[in-house]
Amino acid sequence: MEPRFFFGNELNNNSLESCFVKIKKTIKEKNFQFHFVLSKVRWIDIDAALFLLCILGYLKGKGFQLLLTLPEENGRWDFTVFEENSAEEKTRKARDFLKRWCFDVALLEVFGSVSDLLPPHQEDYFECPLLFYQEGVTQDDNGKSIRALSTKMIEITHMTRGPDGAKFVDEAMIESFVEEFALEKRFQQAICKTIGNKDEIYFAKEFASTIIKEALLNTFEHPDATLSMIAMARDVHKNLLVVARACPNSGKIFC
Repeated sequence: MEPRFFFGNELNNNSLESCFVKIKKTIKEKNFQFHFVLSKVRWIDIDAALFLLCILGYLKGKGFQLLLTLPEENGRWDFTVFEENSAEEKTRKARDFLKRWCFDVALLEVFGSVSDLLPPHQEDYFECPLLFYQEGVTQDDNGKSIRALSTKMIEITHMTRGPDGAKFVDEAMIESFVEEFALEKRFQQAICKTIGNKDEIYFAKEFASTIIKEALLNTFEHPDATLSMIAMARDVHKNLLVVARACPNSGKIFC
């Protein structure tokens, strides 16, 4: 038996909350392969991407097989020529969004494989380069071109160690991540551009040691947490959004 969960145009927390409720009613049986069908998804919320990873991690920890069909249009996702606002363009944007946020890297680091989770025709899903969501470029104090934002600032990053069935949230990883994060020049510049202050080092350290560290320690402190992930974004108003999620064995996923 293969329980399938189909998602519509948007992948958001509401659709995943509903999905997770159904999953917890289904896991009494152990011979299931859960199939998450995102083929029709054209818009993805970053918080929902972390939520999905936590659901997959929860099921993987319980010993279930997983299958994940990612956004596609007629079996393709690598479109380079398309009309504006067409299904092909929206599909490519959804694919590039996942790649830009390193969704594939998170799958590899947390689950040990990407291709094993995808259907055979999507094994090379993340291989083509980005067409959308290209990284911006800025200059450092010496005039050297660098990326406008730190990769750690915007990509999905996990704080989890251990083999399948025995994963745990690592406090040492959190401490190390926060310390390194605050020292990155690209992060310092992005923070100061957002808050309009020139004291880059001070405000970067303050932001990292309060907002980011608190978000991650909250996931660490949840009982039986087996998976912790964080991502950060800037919205259209240049406000910073920090998202952290923990997946405990109890079957509750916290933000």
